[in-house]
Amino acid sequence: MGAFLVSTFVEKMEQANRLSYSLILGVILCELLFTNYFLPLKIFYSESLQNLPEVKFVRSILEMVPTFVYSLNFGIVADESSKHLDCVVVAWLDGKPYTWE
Repeated sequence: MGAFLVSTFVEKMEQANRLSYSLILGVILCELLFTNYFLPLKIFYSESLQNLPEVKFVRSILEMVPTFVYSLNFGIVADESSKHLDCVVVAWLDGKPYTWE
């Protein structure tokens, strides 16, 4: 939707296609980068870094991109519920099963 909206402001069709495809590619790359949520949580939400103006600016921009929030949430749920590599202890850990209780 956003790529189509931005492409309506460009005069030529080739420019609009390039711009919309680059926006879509950027969103896909954002999703791929932030599915592993350990690094973004350490950078954007740690107590020592979250008050820096640069981090606040980048975080506010990224929080407006729906795939950033979705990727963080998906990464957290997938990490908690499945066997995963824990970056702190550098070992494979079993996840917690989700039940109806």
